[in-house]
Parts: sequence; C-alpha cells; structure tokens
Amino acid sequence: MENETVALPQITWVKIGSLKYNPDNPRTITDERFEKLVESIQKFPQMLQLRPIICDHKGMVLGGNMRLKACRKAGLKLVPTIM
Repeated sequence: MENETVALPQITWVKIGSLKYNPDNPRTITDERFEKLVESIQKFPQMLQLRPIICDHKGMVLGGNMRLKACRKAGLKLVPTIM
C-alpha cells in the first residue's frame, strides 16, 4: 500500500452560464448565511478551488448549488468544477 498512487479528480474552469441548478437539490441555506457565502467568495475566490462545484457531463450541478448561486451573485464569470 505504500507505493500506490491515487489519481485526484481534475478541476476544470467553466463559464458560469454553462452550469444548471439541480431542481432536486434538497439543501437550502438562510438568507443571512447566503449573503455571508457571497461575501466570502468575493473576498477569497481561491477558496472555490478547495471546494469546486461538482456537476455531470451536461452541466447539472450535483454538489454546490448554493455556491453556484453565490458565485453568480458575486459576479464571477468562471468557476472551478469537477465533472
């Protein structure tokens, strides 16, 4: 097990308009927490590389719907994704 390597998923930067919210997203956050998320993304957008948006090959978000919404409100044009 010492010499085994693990392939990490590749982060791809995509145009924010190419991603779609998942209508079946079960998670929501309060308005206050959403505004804090927007502020955090504006101040430290590099954080998104640590928690990229997870989506399928068609651009449907599987993880990160609130981050996507916050990125749009923050005015980002590109976002990191793992497909």
